[in-house]
Amino acid sequence: NRQGIDEDAIKIEATKGGIDIDANAGKSINISGGQILVSSKTDEENAINLLTNVGTTETIVINNRQGIDEDAIKIEATKGGINIDADAGKDINISGGQILVSSKTNEENAIKFSTNVGTTETIVINNIQGTNESAITIKSSKGGIDIDADAGKDINISGGQVLISSKTNEENAINLTTDVGTSETIVVNNIQGINESAITIKSSKGGINIDADEGKDINISGGQILLSSKTNEIEAIKFSTNVGTTETIVINNIQGTNESAIK
Repeated sequence: NRQGIDEDAIKIEATKGGIDIDANAGKSINISGGQILVSSKTDEENAINLLTNVGTTETIVINNRQGIDEDAIKIEATKGGINIDADAGKDINISGGQILVSSKTNEENAIKFSTNVGTTETIVINNIQGTNESAITIKSSKGGIDIDADAGKDINISGGQVLISSKTNEENAINLTTDVGTSETIVVNNIQGINESAITIKSSKGGINIDADEGKDINISGGQILLSSKTNEIEAIKFSTNVGTTETIVINNIQGTNESAIK
């Protein structure tokens, strides 16, 4: 139809039956026009189906070559979900400028990364070239953050400075605690630092309480042991026992031979 300008200038219609367009293998079926509209008239699975089933090198390509809009290619399910499912061992590759993932539901696991195939599987978040202090940010604007590894498996945090700070005015604002068994320990160890303050425990406004269980020692050793008070008061430094009648306080210089070995 060379001169017809109506939308159905050429119309192929099967009022009761179907329409079959079948080209020879290796020959193209070329459909072009302004808008290409494909719609189904049936309420069924596979109502519209793009399918290949000839050989292992076949592909299906949807390619918008010149469109520059943010939704140049749009996959939308207005009422239902979207399922992207590749074969085991085959990648799903998503790349672009920003990769934005957001949930539309108010529920647990609103966004979930999960693996459940075998014991060697891993989940990796890796910013390879970013140099900013917040190159990777994990942030919960209103709620908490829970990092929970299996018993016997480590949680490894390392970096330049490792900074832990609390945002709440409360008891146990920062709490390092163990409560599993009798052989557990908490260790703060500066392995190579040689400064006098290689490990510093400081309370800028309040006090410091070191309290061991009865029958357990508090062991302090080093080069010089310096105790000094910052207050002008009675009992500025005090050694006291008040448990039972056999208790003693001992100051013993075992090897010193100076006249003022104890002063």
